[in-house]
Amino acid sequence: MTALAQGGASSVALPRVTATWIEEGFLADLDDVDALEFRLVDSTGVEALAWTDTVTELGVGRYVLEFTLPGDAELGVWTAEWRAGSQSGATRFRVVLEGEPIPDAYATVSEFRDEGVPVTFSDQRLATALERASREIDQLTRRQFGPRFASYSFNGTRSPICPLDREVVGVELVTSDGVELDNDSLIVTNDWYAKSAHKIEWRAPNDRDITRYSDAFYPGTFAEGRGNITISGLWGYVEAAPWGDLAGQVPTLIVEATLRLAARRVRRSWSATSGQQVLGPIASERTREQAVTYAKSGSTVQTLTGDPEVDRILSQYRRGFIVGVI
Repeated sequence: MTALAQGGASSVALPRVTATWIEEGFLADLDDVDALEFRLVDSTGVEALAWTDTVTELGVGRYVLEFTLPGDAELGVWTAEWRAGSQSGATRFRVVLEGEPIPDAYATVSEFRDEGVPVTFSDQRLATALERASREIDQLTRRQFGPRFASYSFNGTRSPICPLDREVVGVELVTSDGVELDNDSLIVTNDWYAKSAHKIEWRAPNDRDITRYSDAFYPGTFAEGRGNITISGLWGYVEAAPWGDLAGQVPTLIVEATLRLAARRVRRSWSATSGQQVLGPIASERTREQAVTYAKSGSTVQTLTGDPEVDRILSQYRRGFIVGVI
């Protein structure tokens, strides 16, 4: 979930809060963009900003909601509700204290503080711990979480299917050797429960569900080459957002894993600087509050992070390797 500090702004220069429209895996323009408007509801359920049309299009199907928060804005999770004719949706963001750093991480400093982190640690130190924990999770799972707009290059396969090495939330543009392809002729497939099951393929005639590598059933193929297929869009592993954000959200278990992993790193540092015994990896844990057994410091435990609960979470999200991409 994105964050915005008290007194902070969402703008074209810094699009912190956006509305997104996706149809069948592709970013799509709203039917009536000129009618797009939004309002803000604070963490207590009170309307903080009445319906307004201060919106700017960022790209196909992506619109920044422009506003500035008051300096005394209510802390917590806010909702931006938007509508454009018969189409509507919502996005959520967290309001944090003015001056609080906003890390490039899967959790905020405020959420970290809520976990009981010692007040002696500065906000910046906690932000750094969250960023390191998030990047470690990326490396261990071979994934990035939450929707992010980017362009990536893939290898052309000389077939109707282009396998992807990451999850795509919504495709904006596909080019082959610099030539733009017609999105209406393509299909985006994301199988969140199978490894290496993310792909873009040419649509079969009459929408037939044909997935064989046979040119006879397809209007085209992806030209063979290294890095010659470029795809722009929203990328990342997400889970459905029940409040109506089609771009999804960072999985709640990943947020939990980030906080636990960052807290463990902070506790280790705190013990070292205070002269206390530095604990080794967690060898076993019956619950989150009781019966935690630590291995001796310096001992080796065959785990991902040393925390069995974090390891259990990350094992669910680890992605297998895929052939044919760069």
